[in-house]
Amino acid sequence: MLNRVDAIKRVRPTLLGRSGAVQRFLREAQAAARVVHPNLIQVYDADKADDTYYIAMEYVPGPDLARVVAETGPVAARRAAGYVRQAAAGLH
Repeated sequence: MLNRVDAIKRVRPTLLGRSGAVQRFLREAQAAARVVHPNLIQVYDADKADDTYYIAMEYVPGPDLARVVAETGPVAARRAAGYVRQAAAGLH
């Protein structure tokens, strides 16, 4: 309805029975919603629908760092330092 692509992160049903899994997920959502910076994704909402907890957030196209490493191997130190610098700037 909003004519945009968003991302949804949810707790896997297999994790719902694990002690503290939902609480950790909700803490993550609350922490992410408190920060606004161009280097960090924007959280729009977090809620529960039926038995599914989810976070609705900004969609950023492209692979995540885990996929890049899995597909191309370790990242060069200079490039890795740049990623850490960008994340640190966002969290600052």
